[in-house]
Amino acid sequence: MSNPTSTAQMGRGPFAVLRRAKNVKNASEEERNVLLEDAERIEGWCAWLVLSAIVLEVVVWISPLCPFLFKVGNALSDGAVAIGIYGEMRFGQIAGNILKIMLAEAVERAAKAELETVRLQAQIAPRVLTEEQIAALSSLKGQAVSANVTWTLDLEASIFASQLIRVLMGAEVMLKIFPPRIGNVWTGNWLIFPDSVPDHLETPLAKAFIKADLYNGGGKRSVWPLSDMPPDVPIIMVGYRYPPSPKAKAAEPTPAAT
Repeated sequence: MSNPTSTAQMGRGPFAVLRRAKNVKNASEEERNVLLEDAERIEGWCAWLVLSAIVLEVVVWISPLCPFLFKVGNALSDGAVAIGIYGEMRFGQIAGNILKIMLAEAVERAAKAELETVRLQAQIAPRVLTEEQIAALSSLKGQAVSANVTWTLDLEASIFASQLIRVLMGAEVMLKIFPPRIGNVWTGNWLIFPDSVPDHLETPLAKAFIKADLYNGGGKRSVWPLSDMPPDVPIIMVGYRYPPSPKAKAAEPTPAAT
């Protein structure tokens, strides 16, 4: 990859610029800036060459020259005009290509920055149940499901827990609300089941949460005592917003703090 240090060694004249322009796509941003400056400088020289050639041609026409010198003067002016116009076109093309590459990279950086902004906003935005999640939880209607609900002591978690409670009550789930867990920190939604349940993943409550992509983990009451709640009713524990995706590994509630 080119760099400003090697620019002096490669040269900054017309032929050196043409040679350096062949590798412009792989050049560093600093080298492109130097190359753009050189191309525009030589393009300016070419414009002056055209102007000088036109002046020369005028002088040849108004000067009392012999036929030979007149032809030589015309040839020189015409050649200079041709070289100047070609140089303007060629080095202008190099400058234009560099600007196009810079613009494309700037647009790509802006797009990436916008995507990163959207991703960060999604990470910190409060959770809101989607229509698909509401439909999955509403499928519990008519299945005579009971549950206790609690959450970690956090505003966002309490708001999300209230959404869950509203949807579950609409699905006729028999709910009992318990105070938030003070001093216990976890992420995601955890389902705790009585020890008598052989496979909690096969229960209607767990299936509904899994279908809604709201299940982060679960376990038995012997591991999470939660002594202030009835031992024979499943518990829905709503934790912090993070991680952003319920599929990511969630921080587990600590038994000692429950």
